Amino acid sequence: MRALKPVEVLLIVEVVLLFLIPLLPTSILMLTDNIVVRALLLVLLLASSFAGPYALLLTFIVILAIFGLRNQSKVSQIIPPQMETISPVNFEPPLVETAQPEPEQPKRRVYDFTPQEDSGKDDFEPVDISINQKLVQPTQEPDGNGGGIFQ
Repeated sequence: MRALKPVEVLLIVEVVLLFLIPLLPTSILMLTDNIVVRALLLVLLLASSFAGPYALLLTFIVILAIFGLRNQSKVSQIIPPQMETISPVNFEPPLVETAQPEPEQPKRRVYDFTPQEDSGKDDFEPVDISINQKLVQPTQEPDGNGGGIFQ
């Protein structure tokens, strides 16, 4: 039987760590709030990049799981336990009596998509002859000296 390479040992250790992270106590998870621990995790992530892409990916997943569990434990400390028991199935919103009357429905009119008396007229009226006042603007000559425009 051949000996395992260091990269293979690292991958096995990271897979085992991935399964053991949910068993870590909350006090160890809260150590990630310290800037020194975060810097060490970043250095660990960068160091694992030298071991190969699989080691880098597994190290990233392990660190992601650590932070995910830390955030989950922080949220579970904030949310009171009775909030967790409310399910959308048995939740009924409180009844509120309204003092406002129901709005009236607008009157509906049937349209038949043909010209009507109140739809305006179809006659085209030209605006004016002054609308087309386009003039030829001076441009630069191909020789690049501006053709006298910028002098």
